[in-house]
Amino acid sequence: MRISIMIGGAQGSGVETASNILSNAIANYGYMFYGKREYYSNIKGRHSYFQVEVSDTRVHSTQKDYDMLVSFDKETLFMHLADAGDGATIIHSANLAGTIDSAVSLEEEAKERAGRLLEGAGLTKDVAGALEFLKRKNAKFFPIDYTGIMGEVSKKVANADYDTLIKSINMQAMAAAACLLGISLEDFSGSINKFLSKRKGGMLAEINLAAAASVYEKLEYASVFNIKKLEHKKMVQVNGNTVEGLAKILCGIRFQSYYPITPASDESTFIEQNSIVKMKDGTTSDIVVLQTEDEIAAVTSAIGATLAGVRASTSTSGPGFSLMVEGMGWAGINEVPLVVSFYMRGGPSTGLPTRNSQSDLMFAINCGHGEFAKVVYSTGLHEDIINDVALVFNLAERYQCPAIHLVDKALASSVSALPYELFDVKGVSIDRGSRYKGDPYEYLRFKLTENGVSPRAHLGEALFWNTGDEHNEEGHITEDPELRIRMYEKRMRKMDDMLKGIPLEAKFREYGDRSSDIAAITFGTPVGTLMDVQDMLKADGISLHIIEAKLMDPFPSEDWKGVLKGKRTIISVEANYVGQLAQLLMQKTGIAVTAQVLKWTGRPMDCDETCQAIKDIVQKNEKKVVLRNGE
Repeated sequence: MRISIMIGGAQGSGVETASNILSNAIANYGYMFYGKREYYSNIKGRHSYFQVEVSDTRVHSTQKDYDMLVSFDKETLFMHLADAGDGATIIHSANLAGTIDSAVSLEEEAKERAGRLLEGAGLTKDVAGALEFLKRKNAKFFPIDYTGIMGEVSKKVANADYDTLIKSINMQAMAAAACLLGISLEDFSGSINKFLSKRKGGMLAEINLAAAASVYEKLEYASVFNIKKLEHKKMVQVNGNTVEGLAKILCGIRFQSYYPITPASDESTFIEQNSIVKMKDGTTSDIVVLQTEDEIAAVTSAIGATLAGVRASTSTSGPGFSLMVEGMGWAGINEVPLVVSFYMRGGPSTGLPTRNSQSDLMFAINCGHGEFAKVVYSTGLHEDIINDVALVFNLAERYQCPAIHLVDKALASSVSALPYELFDVKGVSIDRGSRYKGDPYEYLRFKLTENGVSPRAHLGEALFWNTGDEHNEEGHITEDPELRIRMYEKRMRKMDDMLKGIPLEAKFREYGDRSSDIAAITFGTPVGTLMDVQDMLKADGISLHIIEAKLMDPFPSEDWKGVLKGKRTIISVEANYVGQLAQLLMQKTGIAVTAQVLKWTGRPMDCDETCQAIKDIVQKNEKKVVLRNGE
């Protein structure tokens, strides 16, 4: 069972909160979901939307055509007109009217697309034409008198102010969606209370509860989808930012620095909200969360905290990471186990600040001038973040080098409801690497060792020097060519030792039919899309071996040669223009992909467009398919 729900409204009007309340009610019925959140980079007013895929099994991506449209305004109707599935359920304002030109929050290009669609169907370019267009697709309409219900609620709730009442429009629409899904008023009200009971002294919850009750009464508890409660499972509702923050807390960080930037900031604010950690012995420990004046200060303060001995990290996105690069090089030459969460978004420059991209892979791998040991590690699924973050911290401290955790924007801001058991929090282990315990005056911070890793002392525990220059074993500056060779080789030897020590399943992850001669290689969130696609392809007799790249640097070349041996077709699936993973594979192994599926619109890959792309490659011998779905 799979139901696709499209929820849209003006940015800043509460679309996300209302969507989370509906999603919570769905999760309480035992269903899993995956939701993508799309919004403009302005603060308020532009159209934003939340698309939720509901299923009784694990779902990792969205599809193009929706089964239900929850519309707060005419902009939503026009924006998503083309994507209505046959027989879709449409929830809209009973008083909805106006032309496309009056949809002020839509970009001109979006208006033109909707206008061409209606004009091509011989319809007027207004709300009436849009509703007729949907009627021809057998849509079922459920108009709600939002303003009328606001009036009813104002009479029921004493001292209800207009600003709070108008926000109930979102909840009216969500109540209609819940009712038509088959969720009881009692259960939906429980989700409202969970999110709103402590806001505005309970007034917000009271108003929205009254609004939901009015909607249910007017719809006479009609149900279109009739979902039934499944056997109770303990579900967790998460997004990528919060799981990344939770993972860092579980891994024992005591310092997090950041400069505000989309979409990385939400991670730091989550850590700040949970910065007092209760220990097993009943004591508490604090995490310092520092908002700095810029990203240079963010990376250097995190380096300082790491040198002082605590697990420290920072988080940023592309423009901010550009400013951190010099600090990354300093950490590299001084063998500092700095951890950076790098959230990829659309570039170059400011680019698409709130949209998805995977175009920073090569940037992360090649950050900093010169050559130094580092870890670059990627995650594509919410349930993998905790253990991946634990591994990144352990590798950074075990091998004393900077480590970058790559997370794309789609994973950061998308939401999943998953069974609790998928999150293996008990499996998190902490490895802080080798420690020096000898005479503090005889300490050699950069002692030459066989595997390149020297015993580590924290500031104040032993005497040593840190500079940005080449140095001897104590840390004193040197330009001696022979010592330069030994020190350079010492640092780089860590990479070889790291490749030997990391288990194969942590280097890349395999899904689907491993015996298939068709391999799809990817990283980040497209792996989830491919996992959904593999079942869709079976109907056409196509089996797929999915390989998710995780360890990007050092790159496990020999392991990749082994897993791709005998593959007739190798397809790279990436959210960038040039196919950076395919380039990395070629550079490190000499293996060329045979075809590419690429997307750079800033929107995540939908499962149906990706499915069609792979069919075109296998059945029509296409070499490059560019995906375009998404508003």
